[in-house]
Amino acid sequence: MVLAAGIIAFLVLPHVAQAQGDAAKGKSKAQGCAACHNADRLNLAGKDSAGLVTAMIEIKRGKMKHPPVFGSLNDLEINDIAAYLSSLKR
Repeated sequence: MVLAAGIIAFLVLPHVAQAQGDAAKGKSKAQGCAACHNADRLNLAGKDSAGLVTAMIEIKRGKMKHPPVFGSLNDLEINDIAAYLSSLKR
């Protein structure tokens, strides 16, 4: 039981910890999102940053279907984009 909890923590906590980002830096990086997610990214606005980070990392790893837009972004840049998008009002 303890081993299972440790494995879950190992897999989940890095993504939660990565949910901290710089919204100001993420603003310019998120401009590419507008092509598909509309001009002001309203369908991504205000979403939980940890959830956005997890989704973007899963997309980057090929686990979720999405155009390949995150391949060139590192984890810090992904966190910045998530911080920016979560800071927007819906």
